[in-house]
Amino acid sequence: MGESLDGEFHYLSGVANRISQALNDHDQKLARKWINKISSYNSKNLEVARSRNELMRNLVGVLRSELLFRVLSTKKVKAKIRGSDLKELRREIATFGEPGHTSRILKNVYEPDRAQTSFMSIWSPDKRTYLAAKPIGGEGALIYMAVTPHPELGWDLPDPNAFTTDFYSYPTDDCMPPP
Repeated sequence: MGESLDGEFHYLSGVANRISQALNDHDQKLARKWINKISSYNSKNLEVARSRNELMRNLVGVLRSELLFRVLSTKKVKAKIRGSDLKELRREIATFGEPGHTSRILKNVYEPDRAQTSFMSIWSPDKRTYLAAKPIGGEGALIYMAVTPHPELGWDLPDPNAFTTDFYSYPTDDCMPPP
């Protein structure tokens, strides 16, 4: 009896992990936190195992509901999904994450919001200054700024043959530090 409960739990936790991968980064972190927390309830007691499986079943339901909400709230989906496709989309999400699951509609219309992985960058008109900002989900932003007196040298990765690895040697005389 306990082995079948463990098998069911591993199946459900696999489903929960696959569903969480379709969510945005913040929701993935929350889902993994709860999957790990529920996984920590490991006991030989059958009641604990049943309760653990029930918690994981509920988590899978919550994750599927969140995925459906995220999918239906995107503009691309609102423009493409109509009537019978909406019913089929709901059926797809009801089995999403299970082994062998195929998705005709979901893969064509939904891409999780990855705002945390996107960034914006700006160059000054004279190419002397570069500024990049990347949001850190709910934590603020990471700002990077670079400035050069010689933009004509380029911002690309240097050619390993043009530069030396000696920290005290410079490739050109105009880059020498002041005496």
